[in-house]
Amino acid sequence: MLTVRRFLAILAGLAVPALIAGCKRGEPAKTLLLHDSGVARPRRFDDVKILGTRPDYVKFRTASGEVIEFSGRYEIKR
Repeated sequence: MLTVRRFLAILAGLAVPALIAGCKRGEPAKTLLLHDSGVARPRRFDDVKILGTRPDYVKFRTASGEVIEFSGRYEIKR
């Protein structure tokens, strides 16, 4: 018969590898700076996911889940 101590040890032995396997490293957080013409400082978006880029176009998802398309000069920082 299992004692409480052995039961907890078995439970912990099963949970730890499952937690380690489930913790994957995601993409690093990125900061996006959008340089609008006529504005002194660029608009800054933190923790974005880049969906598509071209030299003068970027499409990204913000931390809140909003998808934004921008045409113009931009800068991606990690």
